[in-house]
Amino acid sequence: MSETADSAGGDRKFVAALLALAVGGFAIIGAAWYSAHQFGDRMAEQQALREARTWSAKAVKSLVFGKDAFTQAYITSNDRSRLYDLLQVTDIYRYNLLDANGKVFWSSRLSQVGTTDTTPDIARELAKGKVVVRHDILKASDIDSVSWHRLKGKVAADAPRKVTEIYVPVSDSNGLLGALVSYMDVTDSSAWFSHMIDQGATLLCIALAVIFISVGALILSFGRDRRRHLVQVTAARDEAVRSEAEARELTQELQQVNERVITLNRDLADHMQKLQAAQDEIIRKGKLAQLGQLTATVAHEIRNPLGAVRTATYLIERKTKDKGLAIEAPLQRIANGVSRCDGIITELLDFARSKALQLEDLSVDDWIAGLVEEEAQHLPSSVALECHLGLGDTRTEFDNGRMQRMLINLLSNAAEAMVGKGDVAPAQHIENPLIVVTSRLAARGVEIAVADNGPGISPENLKKIREPLFTTKSFGVGLGLPAVEKILEQHGGGLDIDTAEGKGTTMTAWFPIHQATKEVA
Repeated sequence: MSETADSAGGDRKFVAALLALAVGGFAIIGAAWYSAHQFGDRMAEQQALREARTWSAKAVKSLVFGKDAFTQAYITSNDRSRLYDLLQVTDIYRYNLLDANGKVFWSSRLSQVGTTDTTPDIARELAKGKVVVRHDILKASDIDSVSWHRLKGKVAADAPRKVTEIYVPVSDSNGLLGALVSYMDVTDSSAWFSHMIDQGATLLCIALAVIFISVGALILSFGRDRRRHLVQVTAARDEAVRSEAEARELTQELQQVNERVITLNRDLADHMQKLQAAQDEIIRKGKLAQLGQLTATVAHEIRNPLGAVRTATYLIERKTKDKGLAIEAPLQRIANGVSRCDGIITELLDFARSKALQLEDLSVDDWIAGLVEEEAQHLPSSVALECHLGLGDTRTEFDNGRMQRMLINLLSNAAEAMVGKGDVAPAQHIENPLIVVTSRLAARGVEIAVADNGPGISPENLKKIREPLFTTKSFGVGLGLPAVEKILEQHGGGLDIDTAEGKGTTMTAWFPIHQATKEVA
């Protein structure tokens, strides 16, 4: 009776131990599943963070002004195109460029421009030079249109999407200049990582289940038959050792899979970066080659014959002077045509020029006054010219020759818009045509404004006026204003255009006081 009771009590203890072991096993398996899902989200976040940092570095490097674009809160139209091209090879569906105050000065979603995209907490972290990551859940239709069109037909419009917002600070030795914010849809990458880790977790859980079942069977068997259990325990111990070895092998295989995934992602990012750099270099070299060939052809094949035409016209004029042949008007038209062609060649050469800047230290107001006084002799007599110079003794370094062509171009454009050129009349007659030249010192540097009271520029033409070869005139090739903008960009500046139809146009050239020493591309 006592042995029966002891046996029953021993069986109950073994059953209780087995139940406790089973509960612990299920707890461990559940923890493994939960950790797998959490780890998948963290790996997706790390991948997004790496991609955002890589893209941000490339984006800042591709800007014409580099980090100065964040202090000046300005990027060129070419910058916008390059940023759009960079965006196509990433999972980023929106980006914002912020100044040091957190204000958006450019965004791939135009409605974001002018808004504030930071909180006090984010601003404090960015000031410390830290990358800030935020998470959100959006409906698929709420992400930007380009990304939504990729998903359309694959997911429902109200399907939840995991999005990650990554704030990468842009700073220099003086502190924070601004930030570049990347918005990424990480739903698919998170699901992929979770799927891969789920597979590993499944294998691990199976191995753990095998171990628990084996150990439980050994314990139950040992409780019921102690005398025959020695051999069974030995066999079970060997089985447990083999199962443990299999579990370790599976764990090592999972680790190797993770390392291979990380390596593949890193290699893919490197290859994409190299591909983008190669594409940019091919495009740049192609454009330079075409433009160089065109410039060389024009300079050699047209300018030299034009010189011969000009010389021949001069000799004919001398030989026929005062002989009553009545050919003075045709000769003058020939001379005007030669001058017009020579001006077109000059525009081409100005636009194609790529030598390093020849910087000179000059008083800006004195330089403007002398150039305007000289250029006034070449403008039509009907055009009034005023100067309001406000820079005082301010001096700065710039390329005198290129800046002269820039200001002369702006003055000529203003005069031609109001009174035409030569025998070509303007589209709209302007009474009392007036050009006002103004200089002032602003936060971004020197500003030189040329304002006229001409017909202004229509919204349709304003969108195209900065494009090379676009012109509304019956003369010229449409390179004057692009050449002006290129000269200013070579000096680290830019051109602002403020116009209203029927009221006139103001073109403001600006550039920083201190020039960085660099080669002009």
